Amino acid sequence: MVEYDSSFLPLYKEHRNNSIHVINDATMIDYKTLFYSNNMPLTIDYLQIDLEVNNGSTLKTLEKLNNEVFDTYKFSTVTFEHDIYHTNFNNTREKSREIFKNRGYICVFEDIHNLSPEYIYEDWYVHPDIVDMKYVNQLKHNNNKHYVYNNLNQKTINWKSIEY
Repeated sequence: MVEYDSSFLPLYKEHRNNSIHVINDATMIDYKTLFYSNNMPLTIDYLQIDLEVNNGSTLKTLEKLNNEVFDTYKFSTVTFEHDIYHTNFNNTREKSREIFKNRGYICVFEDIHNLSPEYIYEDWYVHPDIVDMKYVNQLKHNNNKHYVYNNLNQKTINWKSIEY
């Protein structure tokens, strides 16, 4: 668990006491060493990348993970914040999708929103080597009806409407 703001550490220790807490800039971490020195399993359940897209840290962190750990480690589920609703800094959404695709990840839900269809901010991925793709494909199929249209990219889905 990586967090830049140390003021959150007491809460993390209280509510996520089994986590490894790293207070640092996510773009500056040596992830290969971090994973190895903490005996991380080669298959990890969940990765969330939720940083500041408008300063490049989201894409830079993803690129670091791609270069340092994606050859060795796989994540069952990934949520990646691209914040396309307010910025397209360095084509973050397109570049992230390409990285995930090249690493074999499948985008289950793209362009997630939660407030309004005009505020799309995230994509959700799974790795087919780890998850039950029959279930994932059924999930995608069952939720196609929940996509709505917007002015930015034509379709989006509210994460609260997803049926599991």
